[in-house]
Amino acid sequence: MHHFPINRITAAAAVAALGDIQYLSYVKKEIKAGREYLVNAFKEVQGVKAYPSTTNFVLTKYTAQGADSDSITRQLLREGIIVRDYTGKAGLEGQFIRISVGTQEQNKACVNTIKAALNQ
Repeated sequence: MHHFPINRITAAAAVAALGDIQYLSYVKKEIKAGREYLVNAFKEVQGVKAYPSTTNFVLTKYTAQGADSDSITRQLLREGIIVRDYTGKAGLEGQFIRISVGTQEQNKACVNTIKAALNQ
């Protein structure tokens, strides 16, 4: 077995790598919690269906009468919530918005903005 001396740079790199792993673990937990919050919150909003996901976004479908995914998308973007109008994409039929999971504050603002847009 060979023993290699560890210099300061190698030690610093190892500590940084461990920090990155811990941070990544934290981010994954936060995304999971945010994703679950969005999916569950949308169960309470009439005319919106959220599809479960294992990614950092949630796909939502809008069936409420008068719902306009383009208008809702613009409102969410004005609130600083990262979304993308998915209506007509990837063979989807109906109105869809892909919502990136954000902070808990952003996720709540997202749900509230959508409720307001749908007059709920």
